[in-house]
Amino acid sequence: MTAQSLSIEASADWRRAFPGAHVGCLEIQGVSNAERNPILDARLADLQAELRARYASADRATLANLPVLRAYQAHYKPAGQTYHVQRQLESVAFKGRELASPGGTLVSAMFAAELSTLLLTAGHDVAALAPPLMVDCSRAGDRFVGISGQERELKPGDMLMRDGRGIISAVLNGPD
Repeated sequence: MTAQSLSIEASADWRRAFPGAHVGCLEIQGVSNAERNPILDARLADLQAELRARYASADRATLANLPVLRAYQAHYKPAGQTYHVQRQLESVAFKGRELASPGGTLVSAMFAAELSTLLLTAGHDVAALAPPLMVDCSRAGDRFVGISGQERELKPGDMLMRDGRGIISAVLNGPD
């Protein structure tokens, strides 16, 4: 796929279930997933300091009341889950956790983007995707193999993305 052919469609079910929701796509070419990068490390340190300063007077309840976090939590709560980006933000802003993430620079960059925007991200190798890409809703019996290699059964009504071969990511279960 090239940047010109990469597009995401939204199913009618997704549009009905998630009115006002948005999905974005960014294609980056020529990247490597180095273990570390000094420029990224500096940006991560800056973001850590920014998050700690931004939320210095906040507590867990204040964070939970942020509009983006409220919207995600409304999706996670019926499934008995908590939006993990909120927990990650708390660990960086309140508990001093470092922003660098195991898994290399690409994972660290996505983690930083999540904490900066509070929006969920997922990364996929474009060369491994089969068109069309579609955001959709999970249905009873939907399954896919998660990033851990284990098969996941999705709860009906979750937001997900499919390519021409099947489910590649689900909000509640992560990427394939």
